[in-house]
Amino acid sequence: MPDATNDSGHYLKITVVLLHRHVAALDALAVSIRLRAGVALSRASIIDAFIAASVRRPDTLVEQMLQKRTPKRRIKRRKGGAKGRVTH
Repeated sequence: MPDATNDSGHYLKITVVLLHRHVAALDALAVSIRLRAGVALSRASIIDAFIAASVRRPDTLVEQMLQKRTPKRRIKRRKGGAKGRVTH
């Protein structure tokens, strides 16, 4: 997949904040691809590939996101102003 900066279309340069574990996962994936295919990929090109794949199959991405979603907990308050307890 071509890098976004080499694409013939327009692009915006943005800054995205990632957690350390996300950066580590991108780096591990880049190393794995380099060892298997002998091609060095940047984090940006890996993210670009993820976005392109999600555009081709948005239903798959939505399903994965819904499976990871945890239900919100409800807090019930007792009468008299006492602290609430967490229920599921």
